[in-house]
Amino acid sequence: MFGIKTFFLKKWNRHRNLHIKDCGTENSVRVLTENFRSLEFEIRGKRNSVLIDEGCRAERLNMLILGDGNAVSIGKGCEIFGTEIWISGSECEFSLGTGCHVGSGFVKISLSGKKSAVRIGKNTKLIWGGHNLSAHEDGTSIEIGEGCLFSADVTLRTSDDHAILDAKSGARLNPAKSVSVGSGVWVAPNSVLLKGAEISDGSVIGTSSVVTKAFGEKGIVIAGNPAKVVGRGIRWIPEPIGD
Repeated sequence: MFGIKTFFLKKWNRHRNLHIKDCGTENSVRVLTENFRSLEFEIRGKRNSVLIDEGCRAERLNMLILGDGNAVSIGKGCEIFGTEIWISGSECEFSLGTGCHVGSGFVKISLSGKKSAVRIGKNTKLIWGGHNLSAHEDGTSIEIGEGCLFSADVTLRTSDDHAILDAKSGARLNPAKSVSVGSGVWVAPNSVLLKGAEISDGSVIGTSSVVTKAFGEKGIVIAGNPAKVVGRGIRWIPEPIGD
């Protein structure tokens, strides 16, 4: 078995298209699969950990970690292609559950602030590319359940990135909020899920929808800008028609 067990980072470690630079201190990278190509890691902080587990296939994966105490975990049997993971905060977490598929085109995952997180459940697929998952500001998270299907060019954001204040009181009018997607959810192309969006299990989000609030009902179709319920009592089949 090949298995790079652990790198205690040294500047410009290289092994089979694995490039590591700007080591920081007390950081570790574990790559337990031999099926990878063109991986680049730049880690400047300290006490960060990266795990790419057994049976994974990883290609064109770039990772930049600037803060301290962050954790990246890519579960067993995952496929991850053309993806950039950018972490500027500290104590943040990115996790990809067993058997997930991410991308074939460009995908960007970014975390900032303290203790922000992006967690994706097992067997979820973010197909094609153009996805942008951003968990910005302290304590916010993007949680995606098991067995979901995201079509191309889907955006999830926990923050507007810039504060909008009341001109008189100075109170913030657009606080960040977490985003949650249940299990077995199908998100059609070009959809946007903004801060505070919540989607329950077994639901479908229509093409080019903009979701701005919580939908607690299971098995619904949500569509439009802003999105609203357009169908109830549904279930969907993951296999494409005609295959």
